[in-house]
Amino acid sequence: MSVVTLVSAKGSPGVTTLALSLAQAWEGPAIVADLDPVGGDVALLARTLEGRALDDSIGLVSLGAALRRGTDLDLGEHLVPTSMGVDVLLGATGPAQAQSLGPAWPHLHTPLQRFEGTVIADGGRFTAGSPVASVLANSAATVFVARADVPGIAHVRERLVRMQRSAGIDEGPRAPTGVVLVGDARDRHGEEDVARLLDSEGVRATVLGTVSDEPKSVAMIAQGLSRRLARTEYFRSVRAVAGRLLELTGDRPQQLQEA
Repeated sequence: MSVVTLVSAKGSPGVTTLALSLAQAWEGPAIVADLDPVGGDVALLARTLEGRALDDSIGLVSLGAALRRGTDLDLGEHLVPTSMGVDVLLGATGPAQAQSLGPAWPHLHTPLQRFEGTVIADGGRFTAGSPVASVLANSAATVFVARADVPGIAHVRERLVRMQRSAGIDEGPRAPTGVVLVGDARDRHGEEDVARLLDSEGVRATVLGTVSDEPKSVAMIAQGLSRRLARTEYFRSVRAVAGRLLELTGDRPQQLQEA
């Protein structure tokens, strides 16, 4: 169906944990694809259904090898079930392994788009010339994740201005762009301020909301979606963002459930 790619402008605002949480909150089938070109974190956060470490030989690296061979692709063969209740495409263990994918990077979007559900991709830090560019260009939406503080907002603003003023197609996504803040989910004025700032720069981006900054709640996602987690302010804020993201991509919950 569609691919939604999450990226950061700078630092570690929690892109990976948000991707996993959105997949748990999604109103329909959703998986997480760890595409961070400097090395993924999903394998460090998740466990098998039996509680063991995940086998990182299955995932992005095995998918890349299949793409290079030109064999018939079934994305499901490269997914790993996790204790989170979310199937994942595990990422590279580091920059060297990510670089080994070589010519497979520009073609990754094809098997992701064929998935019968929503792929929530962790694209890592957004930079010009990133190997994730083809996935960004073919995403239903690209979402920048930033901390709701002055440095975080400034970096997002700078990246969005540069991206949307660039003449090169490969410099940024063609799809709708969203911004998710990490901070106090009750601070609606902060979201409005960011929206006005971006609008004043001529940036076409939708502020999708603020995800509550709750480390204790975030730590619970590894055990899957429980009633306790669902009642937290963190997960309620994730659900709100997921709903707005569905609107941004044009997907409807009913369509997702029928997929």
